[in-house]
Amino acid sequence: MSQNTIETNHFYLRPFDHKKDFSLSYEMWNDNEILEMMECPPCAKEEIKTKLERYQSWMDRFSFTNFAVFTKDTNDFVGSAGMSLFHDPDGDRLPITPINSEKYSHSDIELGYVLHKKYWGKGYATELAQACVEFVFHNHPDIKRIVAVTVLNNIASQHILSKIGFKFITNIISKEYGKEKFFVLNRPEGRKI
Repeated sequence: MSQNTIETNHFYLRPFDHKKDFSLSYEMWNDNEILEMMECPPCAKEEIKTKLERYQSWMDRFSFTNFAVFTKDTNDFVGSAGMSLFHDPDGDRLPITPINSEKYSHSDIELGYVLHKKYWGKGYATELAQACVEFVFHNHPDIKRIVAVTVLNNIASQHILSKIGFKFITNIISKEYGKEKFFVLNRPEGRKI
């Protein structure tokens, strides 16, 4: 595997290919079960194109991204997992002091994951989230914390975040996303990842 991939017990993660993976992404972001869990609307084709271009730009600029996830044994597409720049266009989603880093456009780094329903409830999201956190802390010593948000009703995701060390900070309300729960994971001190 290349340095731009992550491998876990069950999966490998690689950067999305905006051409090869377009249909996989479109299907995922228009899956009713996923959309219901995340409380978000379907994505049009142009939105998917923009999303995949953004993922590529993060990989090019920062060497992290939201990765495409595949099973190691059958090469089935599972979903996505990884890091992004925290999105807060209205300035109403960050309840903590913003980071002061020009390198990351003064944005926090956010963990995110989306899996197809047949992979829910098996511990796979925990496996993937932990691998992404370790990848970023290992490869980016300048990143001191990672944030994550969930919709209020996504108890499973909140449990995963707590399980891998994220601390719940507060509920937030934003114009763009509505009500959410906000979590933070600080880089472990004195311990190499």
